[in-house]
Amino acid sequence: MPRDGYTGLSIKAEEYDKLYRDFTKLKKDITFTKWHTKIVHAATKKAEILDQVFPNFTGTIIDDAMIIEDSKSGKIVKVELKDNKIICKDKNQDFLIYACLHPEFLSQ
Repeated sequence: MPRDGYTGLSIKAEEYDKLYRDFTKLKKDITFTKWHTKIVHAATKKAEILDQVFPNFTGTIIDDAMIIEDSKSGKIVKVELKDNKIICKDKNQDFLIYACLHPEFLSQ
């Protein structure tokens, strides 16, 4: 049962454990609940801004990569993590920016 003024959010136990382990490695001076809430708000805001700034882009996550389709130009570009480097072979840096700011990129 949640504390007074809070709601209960169900997260799979394995996911919660992983999130909490990752959080403790960050050594933040904030509670896990407050940190998690801030991260979810930030991710939502980033997704909203990306939709406004790049309305023609659609991203799909595949492993450690994002496939981005530009409906205006018809281009399909892959942005990926390889050897601890973010790689984008297209010269248009908008694809790289879109992927790096996308809340789901590298979230696997």
